[in-house]
Amino acid sequence: MPVPADFDYRNYAGNFRIGAESALPVARRLDKAVPEDATPLQRRYCGELLEAAQLVQKTKSDRDRLAPEKIRPIKQVFQNDWGAFHGTLEGTRRLRVGTRGARAGKLSDALLPDGLAFAVLEADEAWSEAERLLGRIEDEELESEIVEVIGAEFLTAIKKSTRELGEAIGVGRTYHEVPSSTGLQAALSELGRCIGRYVRTLLADVDERDPASVERFLRAVAPLDRYRAARSGGVSESEEGGEEDEEPAAPIAPPVEQSDPVSSD
Repeated sequence: MPVPADFDYRNYAGNFRIGAESALPVARRLDKAVPEDATPLQRRYCGELLEAAQLVQKTKSDRDRLAPEKIRPIKQVFQNDWGAFHGTLEGTRRLRVGTRGARAGKLSDALLPDGLAFAVLEADEAWSEAERLLGRIEDEELESEIVEVIGAEFLTAIKKSTRELGEAIGVGRTYHEVPSSTGLQAALSELGRCIGRYVRTLLADVDERDPASVERFLRAVAPLDRYRAARSGGVSESEEGGEEDEEPAAPIAPPVEQSDPVSSD
């Protein structure tokens, strides 16, 4: 196989930029394309880039889990349940026969003097206030009074929806690490460094006078070349890295970063 006329090692000498959605597929293809005679160092670096891609995948999943559109329906249920609780207390207080009306008014005034103002706050603040109110109900031993006045279902509902909202925002019993606003971009940058480090070890074995060594290299980096071709062909991909990332269609690597210089005879 002759050396391709357009082969330019400088296109592979820097760090690489891969979109979040393509991170794991590209990394797995690189792992499958590792040369059979790869050195221990090359195999180690390929393993590291695969781990970095998995971190990108996890970070993106964590960030998506906390996206407003994922929390909104859970918060809507939370608002509905607290609205039903408050509305039933207010409706019951209108009763003029018996004592339930006065008892309901007393509960409403004591627990929700501002009505449902807290329920329309941001999810973190709304959950915090609801948790405080539930704590008061328990500490002041108001549960039995609430059950007698309006029924157990309303109390069960507000406890359940408050717990579900807490889980959704990462403060419930199940621990979820809340990703930082720049976490995805940092993970993508680390992946780019790992790919660059791996590719430079492959590049170090290339002898441009030896077509076999060039072919070995090109086979190993073919997943990157296919990714570059797809990008330059106008295939769009959302790179949700916390801020808009202006990326040139090609090349996928800057031609200047020479952290591991490779000599070419």
